[in-house]
Amino acid sequence: MNQAPAEITPGRVKEEIRADAELARLRAGDLKVGIEGRTSVQRRDSVEMRDTCSLAELCQSNYISFLDQAYRILLRRSSDPAGYDAQLRLLSQGRSKIEILGNIRWSPEGRDIGVRVPWLLPRYVLAKILLIPVLGYLLEWLIGFFSLPRIIRHQRATDAFHSAREHELAEQCRSIAQQIEVIFIELGKLGSENPEMSAKLKQLFDRVGPLSEDFERISSESTELRHMVLSMNHWLSSLRRNLSALELAESEKTRKSDSFHAEISARVLQSDPHRSARLDQWSGRLASNLQESAQVLDLCSGDDWLRHLRDKGLKPTGVDTNNEIAQRAREQGQAIIVAEPASVLARSADHSLHALTALDVGCLLRRMPARQLLDETRRVLRKRAWVLFGFHGEPATIADRLDGRPEAIVDGALIAQALLAAGFEHVEQVQSADGAICVLACVGNQA
Repeated sequence: MNQAPAEITPGRVKEEIRADAELARLRAGDLKVGIEGRTSVQRRDSVEMRDTCSLAELCQSNYISFLDQAYRILLRRSSDPAGYDAQLRLLSQGRSKIEILGNIRWSPEGRDIGVRVPWLLPRYVLAKILLIPVLGYLLEWLIGFFSLPRIIRHQRATDAFHSAREHELAEQCRSIAQQIEVIFIELGKLGSENPEMSAKLKQLFDRVGPLSEDFERISSESTELRHMVLSMNHWLSSLRRNLSALELAESEKTRKSDSFHAEISARVLQSDPHRSARLDQWSGRLASNLQESAQVLDLCSGDDWLRHLRDKGLKPTGVDTNNEIAQRAREQGQAIIVAEPASVLARSADHSLHALTALDVGCLLRRMPARQLLDETRRVLRKRAWVLFGFHGEPATIADRLDGRPEAIVDGALIAQALLAAGFEHVEQVQSADGAICVLACVGNQA
């Protein structure tokens, strides 16, 4: 239920009319309307830093002035566009001023500030109860019935207010009309006293005529262009929605595929009885050539290899192409990212790593040529840094097999010769107890 002013007097009517006229003059002077005009008025209003305010004072204004005053007093700031538009929409729908004040006062920001408004809380609760279907309708009907005499008085006061305002506006219009009449008389005198100026003015008016037609034609073309732009915006919006749907579908498809591959890879690797001993031997051999806490970058070798490296006192960072495998590794406290190995190598700083490992060189060679892999490896490794390459089927190769992609056939002898050709030193093939081979090599001082 909207709160009306307690009493409407002619003096107060004149003050509000003058304030509205001043606001209209400012808006017309700035050639701005709507929200821009409201913003310009807000900038002139000072924030009121008070701890207590009465309902009568908060409800004495109407519409935009009411909302501006509520924000200044209850939140001690100017209104933000989103919150202002939401409350203005409720006010335009006929919701009560009490509800609007309660929404602002008991918002998170309003509770933090805590301006005290006596009797607002029970009336705010009542306003919210009135929104309950059926019960709220009956309760509001009863309140309206018993408030009918006050509503009638308010209606008479409102009629008097609008009549006074209409009279004031009529007086202003008559005053403006008199001023315009005086201006026309002065213009007539100037025309009679200056015939040459009158002729020039007539020529100007004659030229303005075609310009008006051009303006109308341009306005019509602008309207057509506006419709075209709106149609294009609608089409682009539909395209964005369709692309978003496709991206979501593709993301869900990738997620399911990664989960399927990760589950099968885990089963296959767990079924290898020699894997733990093999990884322990190779990680120990690599750690014996490095200092404690050496930075190691691993490419697609699995989370158990990262765990062995960390247990040997190294600081490994893993790269994998499977989101599910990376998520499981992160849950175990492993540092791992989801990306393409080639892009990670390309973004790594020169001579920033102490070692680089890849237990499945075949999966890397399906993504980049051997020459590129070895060149990038030499670039990111420091002098006297180490590289360890393996040839066992790790998760990436298992996923490729499941998707029907061909494997890259490589072995220790081939990679050892490639490392020697690329300038690596101390190239050595290390064989585990189960016969699996890895290749260790060191970056020379001339790297």
